[in-house]
Amino acid sequence: MVHWFGQSDLVVAGSRNDVEARLLPFRFEADLLGVRDVGEVADHAADFSLLTRVIPQAPPFLIAHRDRDHIVAPSEGAALHDALSRAGADTRFMLLGGAGHEGAEFDRPDTLAMPAAWLRAKLLT
Repeated sequence: MVHWFGQSDLVVAGSRNDVEARLLPFRFEADLLGVRDVGEVADHAADFSLLTRVIPQAPPFLIAHRDRDHIVAPSEGAALHDALSRAGADTRFMLLGGAGHEGAEFDRPDTLAMPAAWLRAKLLT
């Protein structure tokens, strides 16, 4: 599984302070859950979060984030990696410097070479 700058906890991702709400006016998590505020359905939101689905038998995970991502915090990827590690699952975390969410740097050949090599290693073994 390649988790490319994705969310792992809808409750955390959907909980924004006033400043964050002004910077990120869209409410993807609330829209996904069909509510005005994720806090209204925190238990339900947790059911959709990857962190609640971690098991030792999880497929191998490559989790990648950028250090300047202001849409999905890199801490979400780190939390997923930590949870998978604690469960004994095969996981690798990449924190790529110098760009934000969906930055063009993700499409550079040198950046794409690492997940390609990881996928080859996992799929061919």
